[in-house]
Amino acid sequence: MGDQNPDKMAVVNTPSGAQIATPKDGCAAKSRIAVYGSIENSLKVNNFPNEILAAGAGARDGVKNVIDEISPDYSKCMNDSGYALGPGKAGEFAKQRWGVYRAQGQVPSVEEAALAKADAGCQAQSGLINKLQENFFDHAGAWAQDNEGEILKLAEIRAESKKRAQAILSGK
Repeated sequence: MGDQNPDKMAVVNTPSGAQIATPKDGCAAKSRIAVYGSIENSLKVNNFPNEILAAGAGARDGVKNVIDEISPDYSKCMNDSGYALGPGKAGEFAKQRWGVYRAQGQVPSVEEAALAKADAGCQAQSGLINKLQENFFDHAGAWAQDNEGEILKLAEIRAESKKRAQAILSGK
């Protein structure tokens, strides 16, 4: 909260353990109250995307495990398709071979399209996307279940805020 007087700050503790604060006075505070019903509601609703990102952060640790798990299948598939590339390497290969940019509207070359098709097919065959999604939802899903009540409350606050904002914009 820096040099701000704590008595003049609205403070919210988030599910991830962060503390966010904003002044209780001024035009922005009055606007937040008018739309969200309170400054605290404004902070909670507007910080929610950060909470989701924090919840999924644990999934990052599992990404390496997923890549390690699918690497033999993916690499064999790419090799069988004519490319000696492991997971995540097709983009680097394409950049080196064909550069980063094409003219607007220019279609990829036959060779570049073949690489993209092989990469997509090998990702599907190795289960990469499904396993990455499963890893993410294992982490974020548990958070969502643990915070279901707060999520539902935020959805209600957001719906009411939308109605207030529409009334303000329409002059009612």
